[in-house]
Amino acid sequence: MNIVNIARQYFKLEDKGNGVFQIVNPTGEFDSVVLWEHTNSYRRFSISKSGGIREFLKYIVGMPESQILEDYGDISEDNLTRALRNYTRVKSDTGYSLQDIIYTEGYNQYIESRMISKDTASYFGLEVNGQDAIIPLYDNTFQRVGSLYRHSAPQVKGDRYRTQLASNYEKPCVWPFTELKKLKGNSVVVLVEGAWSVMRIHQVIKPHLPNIVPLATLGTNVTDELKDYLYDFSIVCILDDDMGGKQVSDSLLTWGKKDIEIYNPYFKSLLCSNQSSYIDDLTDKQLLSLFREIKKNSKLL
Repeated sequence: MNIVNIARQYFKLEDKGNGVFQIVNPTGEFDSVVLWEHTNSYRRFSISKSGGIREFLKYIVGMPESQILEDYGDISEDNLTRALRNYTRVKSDTGYSLQDIIYTEGYNQYIESRMISKDTASYFGLEVNGQDAIIPLYDNTFQRVGSLYRHSAPQVKGDRYRTQLASNYEKPCVWPFTELKKLKGNSVVVLVEGAWSVMRIHQVIKPHLPNIVPLATLGTNVTDELKDYLYDFSIVCILDDDMGGKQVSDSLLTWGKKDIEIYNPYFKSLLCSNQSSYIDDLTDKQLLSLFREIKKNSKLL
């Protein structure tokens, strides 16, 4: 059952790309309704309401429950759709307005130095401020809530990475939420710690393994919210070779999820070094070698 096919019976839809559609309504009443085909869900942004097919038929189409049951049977939400609808991430005032932390989309030398191509930068909507790079943050309603500001030449170590959040929002538990919506039944989540790692895996590995969806925890905290989002999907977790990676590993091991594999990117034969390494520091050749090694041992890839 497909929410987009159902919606087309009642509304004109505009294809926004990547399985995202928006209702085009002559009266403007439902112009704020966006549909996500991959997860059979919708959100009406004007009143901040979300749901699956059943809720769409009831609240947007206006169909009585009895008719929904008669025409479509017992329709229930999957875990991902339910989790996206239920979680609200709000915190106290941060002092930033959204206008303060949105920059200009672009590409610069710093982004290039991170081995990110122009196409990848555009795909993830990277922004620039001079030679600094900005990674946009969205929440589970796909609303812009902040930025990860990456200084190209920080004066002190603490200035290298800054998280800027608009007032009344907190840091999302996963990046990017826009990719989370693309999870399907056969998807394998490749879970890493940082946004640069997501971009590198998307750029180098996904063309060879199209069913993977790389996502980042944005740190060492694996929240219950994130676990709810990923509950129905196989997970291959590739962690940095440091204390942060160990923290994530420990958190995932206590989860007790069966279809999850945890890997560390350090291989002597791969890096020819005893030094710790981070995924986003690997060259294309090293990253491909890493995934070849993982694929030999993985039951999920």
